[in-house]
Amino acid sequence: MRLIHAVFLFALASLAIPLCRAQKQSGAEPFSGDIVLHSTTNLVLVDVVITDKGKAVHGLDRNRFHVFEDGHEQLIASFDEHQPASVKAAAPTPPAMLASLPPHTFSNVPAYLEDSAANVLLLDELNTPAENREFLRQQMLEYLGTVQPGTSLAVFTLTSELRMVQGFTGDASQATKVLESMKHEDFGGHLSDQKKSVDIPDFYVHVRPPEYDPLTDGRPQITVVAVQQLARYLKLIPGRKNLIWFAGTFPVAFDPGASLSAAQVAVYPVDARGIMSLVGTHASDRYGEYGGGMEGDEYSKDQIKAEHAAMEQFAEQTGGRAYFNTNGLREAVAGAVENGSSYYTIGYVPAAKMLDGKFRSIKVHLDSGSYELAYRRGYYAVPPDQPSTRDDPMQPSQLTESVVHGAPAATQILFQARVLPATDPLLRGTSVPPGPAGEMAADLKAPVQPTIIDINLDPQGLGFSETPEGTHRARIEFTLAAYDSGGRRENYLLRGVQLNIKPDQFRRIMAEGVPIRLALDLPTGQSSLRIAVYDLGAGRVGSLEVPVTVAAK
Repeated sequence: MRLIHAVFLFALASLAIPLCRAQKQSGAEPFSGDIVLHSTTNLVLVDVVITDKGKAVHGLDRNRFHVFEDGHEQLIASFDEHQPASVKAAAPTPPAMLASLPPHTFSNVPAYLEDSAANVLLLDELNTPAENREFLRQQMLEYLGTVQPGTSLAVFTLTSELRMVQGFTGDASQATKVLESMKHEDFGGHLSDQKKSVDIPDFYVHVRPPEYDPLTDGRPQITVVAVQQLARYLKLIPGRKNLIWFAGTFPVAFDPGASLSAAQVAVYPVDARGIMSLVGTHASDRYGEYGGGMEGDEYSKDQIKAEHAAMEQFAEQTGGRAYFNTNGLREAVAGAVENGSSYYTIGYVPAAKMLDGKFRSIKVHLDSGSYELAYRRGYYAVPPDQPSTRDDPMQPSQLTESVVHGAPAATQILFQARVLPATDPLLRGTSVPPGPAGEMAADLKAPVQPTIIDINLDPQGLGFSETPEGTHRARIEFTLAAYDSGGRRENYLLRGVQLNIKPDQFRRIMAEGVPIRLALDLPTGQSSLRIAVYDLGAGRVGSLEVPVTVAAK
């Protein structure tokens, strides 16, 4: 699937599709969308990985941490410790809605305790010699066969452009299927440079020359642009991300710290060439296929040392770790995932209020103990209303995060969703919203199939307010976003619902859930349907992405 960065800047409109009878019974009413004012604070988050002889250190007290910006100590405003699922307490018993689901029904209730960080595997074919690529793929398959359930993984490849081949999943078998089906020619793909509508930001820079030859033209420039694009995508996903970057060469004159660390991404570069001998390695053997370089062993030795130094610099600036001179690539990725899953998040509001766009250094000190600390080394103080060539200052909303294609499921609000064609016999005799359905329905090419999405919300995750008469109220936004097999947005729908639940209905609703029926037109073929639920009052979100196949008539 091609990576399409679909950021929705929706204006909340009045309900255009009548709600089903069940909604009316549960007290669900449309609302027109009041203006909500938000204030923002320049909170800086720093993820700190602390190890002792390579082992994660847990249970450190907040009072032992000190954070400095440009040499001045800052007041710590927030502090959290994150641990991988393997060392957490046992997961609580899941709700009853996790019980075996009927056909065509999906749920965002996690089937296992999820890990504390999201992991991105970037298989960089552009910068990897051909003879190492199959070995790399096999090593990844071996690792995925041993991965801890609940470890959040996504898989990207880089050739002439960036490509997402597997969105975030806690089920490693999905990523395994993708890698098993990939051959050398399948690593190709393109990050679309065509904007399908005005709500897709101008993030994509077309860098390919008219007569493009990936062996001789623009590898460093293409790599820089691809990493910036990946950083902008990952910034829409909350929390820490570990970028495990497999490549045969790394651009020496490239600083990823600004864009990646701002997106809370730690880089774990892995040399995909494995163990290399610095003596007797001929430059033409290692680098000739990329279109040149000097001949001779001495150049090769200097080049390899420079690349390994660049890897260590990438890791240090973003809070990760570099792996090279090892043939155990699966062990390297396992080590990176383990290292990046145990960390402390420190938040502080800079004493220096001026956002002047300049770089500000960060230093973290820990009282007592000879531990190793890994964290990002600084950030650019960019005003939120001014774009920067170094960093994307956009602060995504929870609604935006919830509809990003391929992003992990959000679980603050739990729900089930049944997805059926409007013609399905199970829907016979029920109230089905009339078409066309979706903001882009008029642009879809025939044949088009109306699809019904029946959502049942777990009310335990909703933030109800209560009136003096005992009526429970909540304002909920529902978003549907459909993507084609290339990651392009096909259609979307946003609906606001006001829940007004009478006292005599509240106990039943709390036991049975809140039913909502929505409709969306889909074209023939394979689509990915993103379903998101956002509680405006409580600021909680739930989301899920499901596959939908529309058969040709």
